[in-house]
Amino acid sequence: MMHNQAQTLVARLISHRWLPRTDEMVAPLITNEEFRQNVLSRLESCGLRLLENPFSDHVAIGLAPQVTDQVMGQDTHYLSNNFNLPKDAVALLVILWALLIIPKRQRQYSAGVEEEPQMSFLPSPVLVTVRDVEKPIVRLSALINDFGRKLGGKSRININLKILKRHGFITMRGNDLMEGPILDLALDYDFLGSRIIDGTLGDLLRDPDQSIDDVNDDKYEEDDMVLEGENNVRIQEL
Repeated sequence: MMHNQAQTLVARLISHRWLPRTDEMVAPLITNEEFRQNVLSRLESCGLRLLENPFSDHVAIGLAPQVTDQVMGQDTHYLSNNFNLPKDAVALLVILWALLIIPKRQRQYSAGVEEEPQMSFLPSPVLVTVRDVEKPIVRLSALINDFGRKLGGKSRININLKILKRHGFITMRGNDLMEGPILDLALDYDFLGSRIIDGTLGDLLRDPDQSIDDVNDDKYEEDDMVLEGENNVRIQEL
């Protein structure tokens, strides 16, 4: 029975690409070590891995590192993103990630300090979420006003938002832009977060009106690779 459930969950993850952690078949990944290892083993046998972290409301699957080169081929373009996103869409993605995920993570870290220690019998602490916190929302009008000139204008932003929504990076409700199912799974927070917070992009996010001429040239050269969608973005191979 457990093997059938593991098989079904893997098939659903492959079919849907992501599932909410509240799903009745995802929940046993937290509480049942045998079931979890069964799922991970099945994914590994297909060259896949489970994408998860305690800050995301969803789980997803991605390519296992050991098969990525063979699957993606000789073209190294996939190193920056394997969604075939245009460069301005990658730049928009990074900005939205910074505006939606970094503040959320900071609130969750703060909330986690006040929480009781993780119960040791749970096999997958990575899947045990920090308690709910208010999640950031980005207003489309504010995004266009602050970053329109840097991101190709209103029309181009709207086109790229539709692309990001289709891939599951964001959700939209009227004028509000919110975190999508894979936004906190597909980009590497440990690698990208500090580069944004401490780099030129962080300066621009804090003060969108400032000119590039006002910021440190060395920092800009480094962050320009992020904005241009080079390897530094590190979108996970979904």
